[in-house]
Amino acid sequence: MKKVLAVVLAVAVVCVGAYSADAQVPLAKAVFDGDFGTDSKDCPGPGLDQLTIIVSNFNSWLGSIQFGVSFPPSLSYIGEAPLPNANLVLGTSDVTVAPWFGVTIGYGNAPVNAFSTAVVHGIQVFWNCIGCNPPTDELVVVVPNGLTGLLEGAVWPTSVLVPIYGGTSVVCPTPVPVETQTWGQIKSLYGE
Repeated sequence: MKKVLAVVLAVAVVCVGAYSADAQVPLAKAVFDGDFGTDSKDCPGPGLDQLTIIVSNFNSWLGSIQFGVSFPPSLSYIGEAPLPNANLVLGTSDVTVAPWFGVTIGYGNAPVNAFSTAVVHGIQVFWNCIGCNPPTDELVVVVPNGLTGLLEGAVWPTSVLVPIYGGTSVVCPTPVPVETQTWGQIKSLYGE
C-alpha cells in the first residue's frame, strides 16, 4: 500500500511540475488595432495612427504598470492617445530620450481586469515611411521604462510586483516564402 501511495504521489508531483512549467507568462505588447490580433502592419504612408498597449496572461487585477516602447525609424512618438475602453485613467507619464516612452499608472486610479487581455494604454504615432518596398522587419518592442528601468505590473490591491515580458510587433514584415507542393510530395521528403 505504501509503495502504491508513493508512486501516486510521485506522479502527482511530476504532473504539477509539468503544469507549472507550462504556465504562461505576463506579456505586454503593442498592437495596431483594437482587436488585439494585429501585431504586424505594412507602412500606410505618412500620417497619424495609434498603437494600443495590451497586457495578457497577467491573471489578476492590474493596479499599475511600468513599461517603455522602442520605436523603429518608420514610427515617431506624438503623444498619448485616450482609449475609451481602457477602464483606466492614467496617472503620470514621462517621455524620455527617444526611442523610450514610459508610463506609470497610479494607485489612485481604477484597476484593470487583466484576467484576460487588458488594454492599458494608447500611443499616438506618426508614420515616417511610404510603403514597404523592400520589406524591412522593423520592430516595435515593449521594453523597460526609460526612467525606472522596470518592466513590471503591480497586482491590485496587494501591490505585489510581477515581472512582465515585452512583446514585439513588426512594421513592414518580410513575407515568408512558400513553395506549392502536394501532400504526396511532402510525404516523399520523409520516405513515406
